[in-house]
Amino acid sequence: MSDESDPVSEDETYGNKDLTFYNLAKADRRRCKVIVTEWVQKFKKTKGRDPQEADTMAIGKELEDYNTADQKYLKLKLKLIEANNLSFAPEDF
Repeated sequence: MSDESDPVSEDETYGNKDLTFYNLAKADRRRCKVIVTEWVQKFKKTKGRDPQEADTMAIGKELEDYNTADQKYLKLKLKLIEANNLSFAPEDF
């Protein structure tokens, strides 16, 4: 079973569900990225500048969600590549 701090623990085996978990993680990562990107674009439009670290406090939870989703996605992708179930294409990272 997964530990909450480690979205994909080393002792988990996914069997035939590898690609399903990967696609779900990829979709979640994309969803989180859209939220952050839209916030940044709105910030730039209203403030006329890129957000600084202090400005991102308003979207802290969303950034944390994105970072967690990104970490999970990359771990799953690496596991699939190592198991030769997914081809390695650097541009896909």
